[in-house]
Amino acid sequence: MFLPLLEDLREAATYSWGGACLAFLYRELCRVAVTETKEISGPLFILQIWAWERFKIISPSIRDPSAPHDAPLGARWSRARQITEVTTHVLPQIRYNLDRMRPEDITWEPYSEELLDELPDMCIQGRPSWKTVVPLICFHIIEWHQPDRVMRQFGLAQPIPAPPMQTDELHDITLRLSESNWAHHHATYIHRWNRREQYIVQGQQMGQPLHHHSEYMEWYRRAGRRWISISGAAIGCVEDAIEDCLIKLQNPSTQNVAEVKRTLRKMMIALEQESRLCQMPPPQSAPQAATFNDELEEDQPINQPGPSRRPARRQSRPPRRRQHQMRQSSPPDDVMPPPVAFHPFCMASAPGPIPLAPAPSHPSPSTVFQPYSETIPPHYTGWMPTPSIPGPSTPWMTYHSHVQSRSTFDFTES
Repeated sequence: MFLPLLEDLREAATYSWGGACLAFLYRELCRVAVTETKEISGPLFILQIWAWERFKIISPSIRDPSAPHDAPLGARWSRARQITEVTTHVLPQIRYNLDRMRPEDITWEPYSEELLDELPDMCIQGRPSWKTVVPLICFHIIEWHQPDRVMRQFGLAQPIPAPPMQTDELHDITLRLSESNWAHHHATYIHRWNRREQYIVQGQQMGQPLHHHSEYMEWYRRAGRRWISISGAAIGCVEDAIEDCLIKLQNPSTQNVAEVKRTLRKMMIALEQESRLCQMPPPQSAPQAATFNDELEEDQPINQPGPSRRPARRQSRPPRRRQHQMRQSSPPDDVMPPPVAFHPFCMASAPGPIPLAPAPSHPSPSTVFQPYSETIPPHYTGWMPTPSIPGPSTPWMTYHSHVQSRSTFDFTES
């Protein structure tokens, strides 16, 4: 569906390819957030570069971090990288590192003015649209671009944002709809995109970093998901509890002291659960259970004393044998059926040397497998000689395991 747009390259240069690329990536990120989803598509290298540019705990080190003069900024990550100081391919550790990040571990303004001045003109042509709140369109996909929720990366102070503009109804629109004229179907969103200069976010410059008890951070702790690992959540809860205790002890009172005691109790519970859930103990195998023979021997009582060294007394009459009630046992599942031969040249018999008849050069299907009798099931359970197993004859158990260990078995060998 993209190829017709490339018919006229001059016309294709006027399209917002970056907006369409981000719209496709945003839709895939929304779809993969569902637990049942196991795969993702789209320009994932953009997502990886976005993470490397901002999170120092997972970004490799590059030899020359300067911006290239003839390529986009992300091209600098294609140079030689070193990953000896960061965690890779260990998901629990990466999640824990993300939970324990501090403000100095994040690059809040990855696109500084000095860095943008070094980029070619093709990378900064749409710079006025970087801070506009508009829908991104890619055929049937509509994903809202909301820089008003990440204003700190532009050097602006972050206010408490409004609810997201993306709705679930937009995710229900797929290519399966009968509507094929997407320009008519998304006319409202296209109209807003054409007036994108009117929706550029304005704000005040960031004077100083936000402290822990600022209005925005208080809202973030209430509305955001702060931790993604069990160990990170346990340590974070303890840190919050310690800070809460210090604040309450600044104004000591009977009520505050009681609340501090309850908070300390919660801290101990959190630490105990953290040690139980986060530390993997060594393997601990169970001991072997004792086995007992439930079949009683004849003339042997249940509580029989140990062997005595005294000679047995001479009895005048033979002892009376106890009559044990025989239990009805169910027939075993592995009842051995009557013996049967695979074909006339390898017939079942009792143990002993059996001469082998010469096999025909081209056996017919009727002679390759022929039952010994129509009333006998067609599988082998008796004794048979075979040249592939040493010895004149082999028990059926050994032969059966030998056949199972081979990928194919040519019955004409025997």
